Amino acid sequence: MREILTLQIGGYANFVGSHFWNFQDEILGLREAGFEDPMIPTHGLNMDVLYRQGETRERQATYTPRLLSIDLRGSSGAVNPSGSLYERPPPAVVSSIHTWQGPAATFKAERHERNKFLQSLDDEEAQYREQPGDAKAEEIVDVEVNERQRYIYQSLEEEVQFSTDYLKAHLHPSSTYQIPGCWQGVTPFEDYGTGQGLFSSSARSEEIRDRVRLFVEECDTIQGFQCFVDDSGGFSAVAADLLEDVGEEYGRTPIFLFTVRPPRKVYDTLASKKKKITHALHDSVSLARLSSIAHLTVPLGLSQVAACSVAEHLAILDEKDYHTSALYAAAINCITLPFRMEAVGPSDGSQSSGLGGTDMGTALPLVSCSDSRRVAMMQASFPSPALLESKGEIFYNLHNTSSLTPSTERPKLGDRVAKLLVLQGTQLPGTTGERATVGQVHKSVVKAHEITAKTGRFSSRLATSSHLAISECPLAVPLPFPFIFGNKIGRFGNILSRTVGGGKQGRGGLDVSSVPVGASVSSSEAVLPYIKRRALDLQRFALSRSTTGPSLLQDWGFDGEESKDLRERLTNMVAAYSEMVESSSSDTD
Repeated sequence: MREILTLQIGGYANFVGSHFWNFQDEILGLREAGFEDPMIPTHGLNMDVLYRQGETRERQATYTPRLLSIDLRGSSGAVNPSGSLYERPPPAVVSSIHTWQGPAATFKAERHERNKFLQSLDDEEAQYREQPGDAKAEEIVDVEVNERQRYIYQSLEEEVQFSTDYLKAHLHPSSTYQIPGCWQGVTPFEDYGTGQGLFSSSARSEEIRDRVRLFVEECDTIQGFQCFVDDSGGFSAVAADLLEDVGEEYGRTPIFLFTVRPPRKVYDTLASKKKKITHALHDSVSLARLSSIAHLTVPLGLSQVAACSVAEHLAILDEKDYHTSALYAAAINCITLPFRMEAVGPSDGSQSSGLGGTDMGTALPLVSCSDSRRVAMMQASFPSPALLESKGEIFYNLHNTSSLTPSTERPKLGDRVAKLLVLQGTQLPGTTGERATVGQVHKSVVKAHEITAKTGRFSSRLATSSHLAISECPLAVPLPFPFIFGNKIGRFGNILSRTVGGGKQGRGGLDVSSVPVGASVSSSEAVLPYIKRRALDLQRFALSRSTTGPSLLQDWGFDGEESKDLRERLTNMVAAYSEMVESSSSDTD
């Protein structure tokens, strides 16, 4: 077994994580139902890679995500941070011993009521524990239940405040860690300095280390750490210190990092000069530190998700984290699919449900290529269009995907690209939603490269190396998924020629049961503008005596030598990606 431990650090990262685990829960639910849905073949996926087996004190078997989620106090809303599977901890008692003589402030949070969705989960579990009733009576209720379900799931559109408001999975008590003394909505947590040193506190660091050890020591052979980090504020510093500690303790174990941030974190152009400098240095320091620790870093955080080309067939609202995080989670779920696919023998995949299963230790070095090129851009298509047909042959459109990484360009034909491409649930030409076999998809990608070789000027240099993974299993859409599908999306995520349904609201999990997805990560020179901007900002503000930059870096704990080290890291990255540009240019002369 090659297990993965997932780390979710920060508020928006946990929004992404809740969607990610709902996708996994949907696969498990299809399996537990006792039948294999012909439209969602789940065989070939090993869920033990992400999940751990355990039992309660009453010897009840449990199957929970191998997960450590870190956030501020009060971020779990109406859900108990310790979960409901195990014995709940006693309520906190305020000590009557007073040793602090200075001023004190009391903050009292209002109790959050469980929303309609969480209440429905409680009702389902209560019914599950009871003896099933008459089958005919249950059939009669089905129609009423569907209407009630629609009301419940639509209500999430207005009720979601916390990442736990729509999370279906039960968590282990050690999976959730809320930072003591830091409260959501009360503690300032907007930039790198606000999180600096929080992990270094001996009590906090040891408690978090113990939780990581708990999950790692249960593994037969840990494959790696997949990390979702909200890098828009103080959690960037927390994550950098934690991942540095993980790297020191677990040596060469791969770390696959996705930094995520919501659209509203793109800073106001009318902000004061000091705030602009703070934001710019935050972004620069975050990239320099995190990318030097992780084996591959993929930044996700468009300034406008609703307006991006990936959302062409979606009805996303940028102001809702519940919406935008769903798109990022779908892309992450797709690109990490090879790590939990069962390995198959060498073939074109014509007789299997998947092709190209691999592990982090193999995939990440392939994409990063060198220590100076550890930042990659992600492209995705959601839903992914069907294969194209021309003159009796089908082929995959190599330009199906669009970037989810900000400040990047579409790779050109001459770009030297190291790429991991994953396609799941790809459909045959037409609008019926009929799935292509793994063999058909594989041949269509090969055919697409052949066509490019005949017509493209830089055909021989499309990629220095690449890995293709294909799964017949599309993204199974869970019912609490947001209503973001447009009215030209069919039941199986197929793109229709006509509209369906009515009203302005999008369609959700009751209308769309599965979706084909395509995703890739690549270390092409297209990511250079993203890195260059941060390198220039750090150089400009860290050295200028006329700005607050130098004193700000000192306040964040970076002395002269450490600031110089940060600048060198970004400068080396710029040089490495610039070499790719120069190499491509010289090849075209």
